[in-house]
Parts: sequence; structure tokens; C-alpha cells
Amino acid sequence: MHTHSPLVAAALLAALAACTAPDSSLTALHPTSPAFAGGKVSNPTATFVLANDAAFLLRGDGLSLAPDGGSRYANGDCGVSTVIYALSGGSGDATLNAGAPGKCRRMVTITYESINADGSTTSEGSLVVPSFLNVRKLQVAASGSTPAEAIPIGATATRTFAFSDDGARCGTGGTGAISFDPVLNDGTVTNSDFVQVQRDAADSWTVTTLADELDADGHVVHHDRAYCKGNGKLYHMPLHFTIKSSVPLVP
Repeated sequence: MHTHSPLVAAALLAALAACTAPDSSLTALHPTSPAFAGGKVSNPTATFVLANDAAFLLRGDGLSLAPDGGSRYANGDCGVSTVIYALSGGSGDATLNAGAPGKCRRMVTITYESINADGSTTSEGSLVVPSFLNVRKLQVAASGSTPAEAIPIGATATRTFAFSDDGARCGTGGTGAISFDPVLNDGTVTNSDFVQVQRDAADSWTVTTLADELDADGHVVHHDRAYCKGNGKLYHMPLHFTIKSSVPLVP
């Protein structure tokens, strides 16, 4: 009778295990199972790229540049932490905490231009501060009887967005300090605008504001109004940034 040596048998067992093992590569992960860590399912991380162009009043710090010239904020880079709460039952929010203390600390530049009654703006200067950004309900997974809420690839939808100025004027992280949200959760009517979110691919989105217009009297009509919780003012706040998930996401 033909028998295999111990080495050959071990090789056969290894090959069999490789053929039957589940595929845990990034491209094979289901959106409700974006990443594995120690056998546990975890939410995907994200890379945010904020514009550095002076035309935008929320800008990056230029310390780490993306190919398009924007400021790149990747999870784990210089104290940066990011997450998309894309698991079933999660909020679907995409968040960036750019201000963790450490040997290096990432910042953003915020330029304040308050909006007057006639549509003109008044400059209130700029600040360089750590910040917390939250694009709400970017990608909500289905949960129980609650359906998924996702933007189809190639489509654009409105979302609410909030970020902080580290308590300098409008508030701290997690408080909706500066918000694009017409009606806050507490019922406050802000008269701010939504942001526009374009789904570029299964793993990427572009967040912008609509361009301003002139009315019949020549006054500026703003479509980029952000509400400052600290003083109740509306600010002209044109935006442009991108979000790229660590894994593709589908409803």
C-alpha cells in the first residue's frame, strides 16, 4: 500500500486548508463586515482629503499632501482617527478627529465670514485649530426593519455636516459646533444649508457646497450657509473635500 511521508501529508493538509479557508481580503468583505481585528468585525476607516485652496473656508494644513494637492488625513497618521459607522445598526456617519495631542498634531484652517442681511459678508479672520468633522448618514446599513440609506454611485444627495473649531468661537467636537443642518436635533431652526455629497465610487464620496447666486437686486444669495452654535450667526463657508473608505461599501 502506498503511503505519504509526514512532510507530504503536512503539505496536503496545508493546501486543503488554504482551499477551504474563507476569503478575508479587503475586496471580499461584505459592507456589514468591513474589517476584521482579532476575529471581531469592525467599522471601516477612511481617508479625508481637504482642499487647500483659499476659495474654500475650511482648509487642510498641508502637512500631508494627496496627489490632487489637497491635505490628506488618514487614520493613524499623526494622531488622526477616522471611522465610517457602516455596520448594521450604526449611524452611517463618517468622522474625522484631526486633533489628538502627540508629537505631531494635525490642524485645519477655518475662515469666518459672517453673512449680513443683504447677503454681503463681514470678515472675522481665520483660525488654525484641531477639529472634529462629521458627515452624517453618509452610508447607513440596513438593520432589522430599517432600510439602508446610501447614495447610488454617480448620484448626488444632500446630507448634514458638522465640524468644530475646538471651542474657539462656535463649540467643541461632537456638539455640532459649526453645522450645515437647517433644523438641529433640539428643534433649533438655523437657516443653514445642507452639503452636497456625490458618490464617486463604491468607496469614495465628494462633499461640496452649492455656488452662491445673485438675486434680481444684485444681492448675493448664499447656498453655503453654516450655523455657528456659539454665537447663532450664519457664516459663508464654501467647502470641498473627499472621503475614501478603507473598503468598498454597498447597501
